[in-house]
Amino acid sequence: MEIKIFDTLPNDALKIRLEVFEREQNTPDGVDEIDSLATHLVLYGDGQAIATCRISKTENEGVYLIGRIAVIRELRGQGIGKIIISHAEKYLQKTDCKIAIIRSRYQVKDFYARCGYEICSDIVYEGERPYIWVKKSILK
Repeated sequence: MEIKIFDTLPNDALKIRLEVFEREQNTPDGVDEIDSLATHLVLYGDGQAIATCRISKTENEGVYLIGRIAVIRELRGQGIGKIIISHAEKYLQKTDCKIAIIRSRYQVKDFYARCGYEICSDIVYEGERPYIWVKKSILK
């Protein structure tokens, strides 16, 4: 597997996001203002884009957001999500990041716990979908 890091939103990341969020989960995931400011990671396996996420700085010093984490359907449950998050954390170790945060669907909170994240908010609903925030200290 190979990780590629981009300063702009690459088509491979956008394709994965559209498939996972809009088509599978019926969740709007249009390009937003964060995309132009974020660093984008795409994980490739056998030359195919298989996972993506983006990293952006928040308004709080030393706090970065890992967002738009998506893995293609065929490879879910095989540790690919953990791999893309690990690459994001390695990238963050080279910055001034002290804490990484992720806005997560409540139903996948156990996945983030296995990645070392802890819940740091109450459940918030968007429509009928429950979300939480999780965080992890980033050690240098």
